[in-house]
Amino acid sequence: MSNENYYPVYSEGCLSAAWRDLTANGPWVGKCFFLGLVQCVPILNFVVSGYAYNWSREVPFGAKSGLPQSVVTGRNFEIGFYLFVINIVFGLVGSLIATVFALVPLIGWIAAFLVEFVVLMFVGLASMRTALLGQLGEGFSLSKLWTVFQRNWSNLLIVVLVPSLVVGFIGTVFAMLFSIIGFGGLAASGALLSSANAIEAVSYMVVGTAGIFVVLFCIVIYWVMCSLSVVSVLLVARGLGHWVARYASEWAEEAASRGVVPPQY
Repeated sequence: MSNENYYPVYSEGCLSAAWRDLTANGPWVGKCFFLGLVQCVPILNFVVSGYAYNWSREVPFGAKSGLPQSVVTGRNFEIGFYLFVINIVFGLVGSLIATVFALVPLIGWIAAFLVEFVVLMFVGLASMRTALLGQLGEGFSLSKLWTVFQRNWSNLLIVVLVPSLVVGFIGTVFAMLFSIIGFGGLAASGALLSSANAIEAVSYMVVGTAGIFVVLFCIVIYWVMCSLSVVSVLLVARGLGHWVARYASEWAEEAASRGVVPPQY
């Protein structure tokens, strides 16, 4: 068909393809834990999103590889910083628009809620376009973003929203369960401290040890939560790579015409 709005039916969704790409090659769990460690460090954590989108930008070019070995690189930091700026700018503009809509009684809150979803999708597209062409300004090419946004916005919403919801739910359950275990142990130690004077010295030692354990336990929980967040970032980025390959393939052609080539791992 010659209709420019016609797109073929794919055998799997963008997120399914992203999950397959993530888990098909190499020790991806260990890589996510390492990226989670990097995510814990302020400023340096720009590398994580840069890593995810640099890996995913190969998909519109037709390339496919497992998670790259190199994580902390100048290029990853640069792209990650670009994406940070995009999130700040779109986030501020979206919040302002949503606030204005929210002033309208009743229906205003619904409109504000929808604005946040639209902003989330535009941030995803802007991030992928910036990574694909390697320039911050490309993320603010609103006319080009709007053109491809209309082609399959419902699938785009699934790509940018579902991983965060699923990973967030898993992370919340994990944190609640292990917090109950950890603080339950601390409470038991406190009860021991209030027991008979004959074991008071031992009680103080146990409580001190328990306190150290709880601190370490919280650090580990935070690390695991950051690692789960990394999984979400990787899935969203890779899913966006598949979405752009399917519904905005001209972006890769535009990048190629400018001499931009897919990354080599």
